[in-house]
Amino acid sequence: MGFVAQSGSFGDAIYHLFKDPPPFGYCGNMVTDSLGLILSIGPPLSAVAVLLLGALWSRGMGGVWSVATTAALTLVCTAALIIFGVYYYRGALAGSYLLSDTVWWMRPVGRWFGI
Repeated sequence: MGFVAQSGSFGDAIYHLFKDPPPFGYCGNMVTDSLGLILSIGPPLSAVAVLLLGALWSRGMGGVWSVATTAALTLVCTAALIIFGVYYYRGALAGSYLLSDTVWWMRPVGRWFGI
């Protein structure tokens, strides 16, 4: 649930940053560093949590709903952050960098799709 909370916190911070930008402007690193850190750590740890909950469920020690809920939240939060990241990297950074340059687990396929 930490990944979901961090994703929500990041979304709220970005909303307020874009809604009322500082008068002196802001550096793109404020967005890209945070996004890269969240995407580099959150989805892999959440995937491990889904696998562990699945293992517990298969041994009769957990419910199927905990696995399904965790998997759904992981997919939704990851997809939302990737969609925002691709939008931001292509728009604000004018395509000079790729999201897959920042997020380690996206590198193998990121170059193929230009993300």
